[in-house]
Amino acid sequence: MVEQLRRQGETRNYVAGTAASHLDFAAGRPPAAAPRKRAASSGKALAATIEAKIIPRLLVAFRQTGAASPEAPAARGESPAVVEFSRIVLSGTLDQAVEFVEGLRSHRQSLGAIYVELVEPTAARLGDLWNADALDFVKVTVAVLRLQQVLHHFGLAFRREIEAREHGHRALLVPAPGERGSFGHLMFGTFELALAAEFLRRDGWDACVDSSASSADAVGIVRREWFDVIELSLSSESRLDELTSGIRQIRRASRNGALGVMVGGPVFKDHPEMAARVGADIVTTSGCEAALQADGLMEQLRTR
Repeated sequence: MVEQLRRQGETRNYVAGTAASHLDFAAGRPPAAAPRKRAASSGKALAATIEAKIIPRLLVAFRQTGAASPEAPAARGESPAVVEFSRIVLSGTLDQAVEFVEGLRSHRQSLGAIYVELVEPTAARLGDLWNADALDFVKVTVAVLRLQQVLHHFGLAFRREIEAREHGHRALLVPAPGERGSFGHLMFGTFELALAAEFLRRDGWDACVDSSASSADAVGIVRREWFDVIELSLSSESRLDELTSGIRQIRRASRNGALGVMVGGPVFKDHPEMAARVGADIVTTSGCEAALQADGLMEQLRTR
């Protein structure tokens, strides 16, 4: 891994700048009416549909277009659907990725189930391949950008899948202090925040994403505007102390004296107990669970 980072040093500034400029398109506010009910996960049906009908058709399309297959063979037990979608976002086009998802929707699969069973696991697989040195920085960054473009493409349809509700809650999603220029954040933190924002908006939250915010930016935002919850994404344990200090500053500056603080990212998925250490209220286990966890945190805050 260290040697790989050294070899890619010359390309980092250009690619990082490109990623930072393009990976923030999820920022903004949802329509006034956003949905409430959650579609039930249909993982087994989704997997069966993908394996029987979608993957064969996409394989034919890939052979016809001559798309290169990345050096990322499936590991034992990996979902064939996730492996195939990984290949598409790595070596195919956005149109092919959208076609894959549309094929699932045509077989009555909800976008909610597709995000849970396919899109988020694909991002996790890309992270595993990066950690194993099977993919370089540029490939992974472009692939994660393509996943975010898929979220953007289906954003309105996703929010319309379930019944709308209005509750007036607002959430701010930003990188943890020191994260915004890091490899981990550029490749995965931005996607996780974008995915979390999609589920929050569908749940009726006014979710604002700033994937390039610094610690000072986050403090300034909560000082100017009211938020019920803030989520901070962290990819490296080396920044735990910075995050602890940053959360203290955010709480002191916040217009909401009872601001809820959620933390996410690889560090907390592996060690959820660290949330208490940094002064957060809860850990977000995945982007797809963000709305459920934010709703639960609001209930906790009301009873304090």
